Amino acid sequence: MTGGFDPGDGRAVGGWLGVHLRERPPVAGAAPAGRAEVLGSVERLDHLRDRDGEVPMGVLLALVDTAAGICGGLASLPNWVVSASLHLHRDPHPVVEPLELRAATLRVGSRAVVTGCALHDGSGRVCARGVLTSAVLTPAGGPPYTDRPVDVRFGPPPTGPTAGLEVFVPVHRDGATARVELVERLRNPWGILHGGVTGMLVDAAATGAADGSGPTGPRPAAVTLRFLAPARVGPVVATASIVGIRAGPWGPGALSRVEVRDEGAGRVTATAAVTLGPGPGPQRPPTP
Repeated sequence: MTGGFDPGDGRAVGGWLGVHLRERPPVAGAAPAGRAEVLGSVERLDHLRDRDGEVPMGVLLALVDTAAGICGGLASLPNWVVSASLHLHRDPHPVVEPLELRAATLRVGSRAVVTGCALHDGSGRVCARGVLTSAVLTPAGGPPYTDRPVDVRFGPPPTGPTAGLEVFVPVHRDGATARVELVERLRNPWGILHGGVTGMLVDAAATGAADGSGPTGPRPAAVTLRFLAPARVGPVVATASIVGIRAGPWGPGALSRVEVRDEGAGRVTATAAVTLGPGPGPQRPPTP
């Protein structure tokens, strides 16, 4: 199964990420009901890096939301899932390509699915670990994937001047506020803002609240993101504030609270708690 960049099919974000996901089949027989394991890969990271040359937390959140979401959905067939909460902790070192994703269901119930996901980079390190909790639903048009084992190649990642992170996901940051227009390419198959883009907004707002800039400025090291309602209208705005200090393996870091609102709909769509740590430094020269 392949995909591309049609902004109307809800797969454009996956295509831009350049992620290839494939279900690991069971050793023998059919895939067991209520269980799934998905492996993923991202060969190129250049278009996913920010102007400091680093893969930001928001992109890692988008990758985990995509891989763990499909894994949880497969475990809930013939139903499907929608993201409810996502926790991700990253390693402070720069991310080296290629990336390998490993997602597996941890707990499956009639109303919720819990999926773990680890990201391994080209250095052999586990560069991030996440846990996604998803709510089980019955989509009107049926689940997006039914044939197992699933193999999803969203499309080759884009190239050229329009492929970069800040062009494809045009988040505008002003201090501790980050805003994005809800253009079609940023919607998921259900017509709402892709959960990974919500993560990018949270990342940008929290970084701004901590005055994060440059390769050594404070960056999100751990995020707990809770999805409260779908963002359907836009613009979608994230606002962050520093509320304390939290200890971590990287040392004490600022704790930021972030609220995400769909301004067009007049409602809060997500909240997040973000712990910031030291920036990992650039992996390659900054983008002009």
